[in-house]
Amino acid sequence: EFDPATGVLSITGSGDMYDYATISAVPFDSYKTKITSVKVAEGITSIGDRAFQNAPVTSVALPSTLKDIGNQAFYGTKLTSVAIPNAVTAIGDGAFEGTSITGVKLPSSLKVIGASAFKDTPLTSLTVPASVTNIGEAAFAGEEGKSKLTAIVFEGAPPSIGAYTFAGVTATATCDAAKGWTSTHTLQYGGKLTWNVLNPCYKGHSYTYDKDTQSL
Repeated sequence: EFDPATGVLSITGSGDMYDYATISAVPFDSYKTKITSVKVAEGITSIGDRAFQNAPVTSVALPSTLKDIGNQAFYGTKLTSVAIPNAVTAIGDGAFEGTSITGVKLPSSLKVIGASAFKDTPLTSLTVPASVTNIGEAAFAGEEGKSKLTAIVFEGAPPSIGAYTFAGVTATATCDAAKGWTSTHTLQYGGKLTWNVLNPCYKGHSYTYDKDTQSL
């Protein structure tokens, strides 16, 4: 249901939203350029692929029942912030790519962060929960010299990671060797990351700083 007076689109029902193969396939395509706010009702468990891609959405309210945010679901929107519910386990490829989100709290339920999920956003800091097992290619990449991401914390074991995850990023990244991190992992993340390794001598692991790659 869309209220043209306020620009609010309300999504009601239960279960998963449809995934849309193209951005023109969404049922509200004819008035998508007028949608500024989205409210998703309790009972809905996923946001469909490309559901709000390139709509001028500045705010979104997501339900506690949400488990999955689809590929490019909010790609290119005008979001500056988003509250991701605690039940979400997966954020799809390009889900928030190109938005204006400056900060996001990832839930402890999250397992998968898709490729380019937060690419080219003005995030300034990031904490990756211990629950995350997979981060896709270029998930947090930015244009060289323009990325605002300066602080990254990994709370758990090293997740499986795609290429160029932090390409274009210059930041301090914190991890804990006691949770399985080694120099083999820290060299895979792309960008110019200065690693702050807690418990660096855990079980014989040792780290040396490479001034040329700014890696450990």
